[in-house]
Amino acid sequence: MNIRNLFAALSCIAILSFAHQTSVTAQEKKIYLTPMVSDAIGIPAASQKTLLHKLNQMALQNGLAAQDGNFVLTASVSVIGREEVPTAPPQLAVKAEVMLYVVNLLDDIVVAENSITVRGVDTNESKAYNRAINQINPRSPQVQEFVAQAKANIIQYYSDKAETLMAKAKSLAAKGQYPEALAVLDPIPEEVPAYVTVSALRDEIFFQWVDTQAVALIEVAKKDMALGKYAEAYESLLAVSPLSTHFPEVQAMSSEIDRRRAEAEKAAAEAKKLELETAKAQAEATIKEKEAEIAQAEASRAQAEASAAQANAQAALSEAQILALKGMSEQMGQLSGRAQKAAVDQSFKLASQMAGVSQAVAEAKPEQTMEEKTESLKKFLLGKMYKA
Repeated sequence: MNIRNLFAALSCIAILSFAHQTSVTAQEKKIYLTPMVSDAIGIPAASQKTLLHKLNQMALQNGLAAQDGNFVLTASVSVIGREEVPTAPPQLAVKAEVMLYVVNLLDDIVVAENSITVRGVDTNESKAYNRAINQINPRSPQVQEFVAQAKANIIQYYSDKAETLMAKAKSLAAKGQYPEALAVLDPIPEEVPAYVTVSALRDEIFFQWVDTQAVALIEVAKKDMALGKYAEAYESLLAVSPLSTHFPEVQAMSSEIDRRRAEAEKAAAEAKKLELETAKAQAEATIKEKEAEIAQAEASRAQAEASAAQANAQAALSEAQILALKGMSEQMGQLSGRAQKAAVDQSFKLASQMAGVSQAVAEAKPEQTMEEKTESLKKFLLGKMYKA
């Protein structure tokens, strides 16, 4: 239910309630008495409770009971006689006069009074007083007469004071003390001749009070609206009585609050949407940034792996080259050794051959012809070569 519907419902309820109250006001404005017993009347505490119970019965059974009011129904107890009764067990007889009073607390005057003589007998003083007080009959002719006298005197009191009380109520209302002004008029019963005028004044003061409260609450609501405190403004407006003449303004303000709240909620929703979209964009940018970082890291890792592979290849190549060079060095060493050996062998062969030639020449007989010497040398060389 929005605020307008709520205001409408409250308005109907308040108007119906006020109409009902107005229709039964004349019946409800009766005379009320507040039963009360003082602790200083000189009887036991239990007996004081019994006496208060009797006073409550008087007020209730005569339709006058109230918890608070200007007129008090009270009593005092005076002991007329007190004697022991020679019974088994012994008992105490108490004879007392109970004075009934209706007192106006505002003016401190006795409106009505009457006395009832009672007697009680029991085993102790408290029980004896209780028995005596219980003899009071709230419906007895004597009590009925006392109550009737009190009512008549109260009506006369308010009839005499009506003008004064209305003037006092107006004065209090002019000062803005509306509850106090209504409290002055409320006790005036319908039996007073000026009751119609009193009732009209009471309604007038009541509506002044309602309108004064409404103005104050509306001002507070306006300040809260200006600050954007719509919930607080609602609370102030809801406190305005629908019976106030300013209630149409309250309804208009409630509609304005509904409109502002709707706009504020829409703006808040759009701001939230924009915030979410911004957050989403930032998240996507962050994801892309992280993906770029990951890709760069992957590229760096691949490059590092390539560099490592190249380094490993170069290392492997260098090792192979070193091994090849070592092999070549060994081969060269081997070749060098063989060449040296071959050269030595060749030299040795040549030396041997030259020695053999020299020997053959030296041993050749002079008489040999050149052909013979050549043939001998050939044989010698062939023999050496064969051995080699």
